[in-house]
Amino acid sequence: MAESNEAQPRMLRRRRFACITIVFLIVLYAVVSNFLINKQMLKEFLDNVPNDYSQPVADALRDLVSSVDEETSTGEENNNGSSDKKLNILLLYADDWRFDSVGYLNPEVHTPALNRLATEGMLFTENAVTTSICWISRACLATGQHYARHQTISLPDPVPFHNHWNETLFAKLKDNGYVTGMVGKWQPGIVKEHMFSHANGYYGFHYSGEDHITDMNERDALDFLRNKRGNGDEPFALFVNFFAPHHKDGSKEQYFPQKTTEHLYNDKNITFGPTCTEEAWEKMPPFFNDNNDGRVRWRDRFDEPSKAQRMIKNYFRLISGVDMACGKIIEELEKQNLIDDTLIVFTTDNGYYL
Repeated sequence: MAESNEAQPRMLRRRRFACITIVFLIVLYAVVSNFLINKQMLKEFLDNVPNDYSQPVADALRDLVSSVDEETSTGEENNNGSSDKKLNILLLYADDWRFDSVGYLNPEVHTPALNRLATEGMLFTENAVTTSICWISRACLATGQHYARHQTISLPDPVPFHNHWNETLFAKLKDNGYVTGMVGKWQPGIVKEHMFSHANGYYGFHYSGEDHITDMNERDALDFLRNKRGNGDEPFALFVNFFAPHHKDGSKEQYFPQKTTEHLYNDKNITFGPTCTEEAWEKMPPFFNDNNDGRVRWRDRFDEPSKAQRMIKNYFRLISGVDMACGKIIEELEKQNLIDDTLIVFTTDNGYYL
């Protein structure tokens, strides 16, 4: 009887050990599987990137390191009398733009200006938003925080992070001598007078009378560069928020491109990805049901072949319009001999249902 009583604790310990071992193996399997899946996805992506992609990035990294070394040595010399010159900043920020909807990564898309940025600059292929919702992503950009931290979950004022505006990207730039400008779509809360040196916010439409919103974005950006960026001795930071290629809410046609881009893509049959099928949808987790916002918008735009072609062509036309505007803005920097003194960044607030 004593031996039986002693054996029971040993059996319990063995069972616990066996259970812990099984749980550990399951977790290990999940981690390894996830790693291998992500590795395969990355390999497939890189296999589809142009062959000359990696070399410009490697060259850009070397140039970046070299420039830091040069600035460090220059900074040491400047301690003897002269002062460092701050780079101007041009942030081109689009809306609902999938990462590969540029000609450099997708030859079906006409974006010569952004192609030039890609070939002469650096691509950040692992850049990602934490929350694919317009205003939350913009709040993340301004604060450098996840939405759980900045708490900008809804749009109405007061927006929580505005209470700490002095700690945001744009306030810090302004405090450090930059003339700051914002044009186009802001969205998280109302833009207050103290936030930017100059601000002109608007979004939610493609046409206002005869004016297309992308043309308005371009016009206001050029006006800042020509008339509002200060006396030339001050650095500037211009935040150009394009509404395109975001759709027009409540409209059956969704996308209304500029007349200057209507001729593009007429002779093309746009290729959709391998996951744009009913079979792929049925393999999604159960919480992706027919009421999911992505699925609702897919039905509005892509559930029938001719509709899908019409929608995606107009979406790409809006993208090409933004590209044209970016080209004009960069051209203005070149005209004013500012191109070599300006950091140019193009990014978007989130991807897209493609």
